[in-house]
Amino acid sequence: MIGALLLYKLKSYLKREGNPWRVVLSIFLIINAVFYGFLFGTLTQLLESGTIENISKDDFIKYTLLLIFVITPGRMIFPGYKPLKQLFPKYYPLSITQRYAASLINDFLTPYFFYLSLFIVSGSLFANTPDSQFLVSGFLFMICAHLLRRCIQYMLDFSLKPSGVLMAFIILLILAFGLYNIDYWIFKPYVILTAAGLFFVMGWVQEWSIKESRLRKIRSTSLKTNLQLKLLFNNPKVKLPLLIGFSVKTGLLLLDFFLFRKNGVHLFNGQFVYWLFVPPLIYFTYVFNNIWAFWFNLWLNLQLRIGDYKAMIIQAFFLMLPLLIIDAVITLPILLLSWDDKTFILTFYFTTTFSMLLLSFLWSLITSKKIAPTFQINGSTSTWGVIVSMGSVFLLSAISKFQWAYLFVPLFLVLSAAGLWYSIVTYKNWKYVLFNKLKKG
Repeated sequence: MIGALLLYKLKSYLKREGNPWRVVLSIFLIINAVFYGFLFGTLTQLLESGTIENISKDDFIKYTLLLIFVITPGRMIFPGYKPLKQLFPKYYPLSITQRYAASLINDFLTPYFFYLSLFIVSGSLFANTPDSQFLVSGFLFMICAHLLRRCIQYMLDFSLKPSGVLMAFIILLILAFGLYNIDYWIFKPYVILTAAGLFFVMGWVQEWSIKESRLRKIRSTSLKTNLQLKLLFNNPKVKLPLLIGFSVKTGLLLLDFFLFRKNGVHLFNGQFVYWLFVPPLIYFTYVFNNIWAFWFNLWLNLQLRIGDYKAMIIQAFFLMLPLLIIDAVITLPILLLSWDDKTFILTFYFTTTFSMLLLSFLWSLITSKKIAPTFQINGSTSTWGVIVSMGSVFLLSAISKFQWAYLFVPLFLVLSAAGLWYSIVTYKNWKYVLFNKLKKG
């Protein structure tokens, strides 16, 4: 089976590369991979000899390995999200282990891993490291990062049994523990090998726990439990923007935490740009400030059945609540561990979040935009909503330096509540404008 898969991939590659320009591009990428390996090896030798003193050789290798670990799963988002597909249907006469192994081999037989392997091998050769430290660690980090990516995509692209969902939570716990002890464990080959083994086993469990697609369709139409979660995570227009926002914010916070534990400094020196990524601003600027456009059918159904904007606000609130809870659970521990002023952190985070939540119902009503059928991020929400939200975050971040800035907190809450009240009392006039903007056809 595996031999046939290898032959099929080779035949497909040769057929695809039959175009002379594709062959030239492939040669160019191969040369680039080897060149960057040569550059890595040369810099490693210069650092080892003391010619360059800005950074140590070990730190340089660590940062390179971290870059491999971040870029490999990051490919599922940039430049575009590609859903994880089952290589063989469930009725195909293969065991779960064979199907899972074939799927992994198919993943690794792609140009990205070929070029990355060239970089790792050439970098190790040019670095002249007798213990092959970078060679072994580079491949372990590459494999572990891809297994992590698959574990995440199982949650996004398939309906899983409880065992598969449990594996995802265990993965998050492993990553959280590894981040907290990053200087101790992550760069030791035997530890990253153990992590790769755990991710492999968890991926196998998730592969086994995939439900039949027909069963998923029947349940999604017949059961009414977890309706809010289905509306949030089963909407293709919403899933990818929120995934990108979550990945960008979490990645920056983890990077900041790493820098703080390593050097005692914060990302962007803890200035204005840094505080933009602390509250859940990115979710509101991507989706929640235009919530009725992303869930037009939900709004229309509520309008026809109820017609009361207060009831619609309650439904929208419960729709946003799961992601806001997840954001708070991840963000607050990182901030509380890396900043001494706990009062400021809690006041700033909850004030900005509550303010954006209240105003989102106003922006979704009076500044709504129709969402294109294809994926979009730029311009998908209100420009005024983005400006006001960013301005609020900027002003409230002044609390960290000026105690008198705490006076802004009740002011922002009152103004946000006033915006919510205005949206409720003017809904009867705005609902016709909203329908004309968002109607299909």
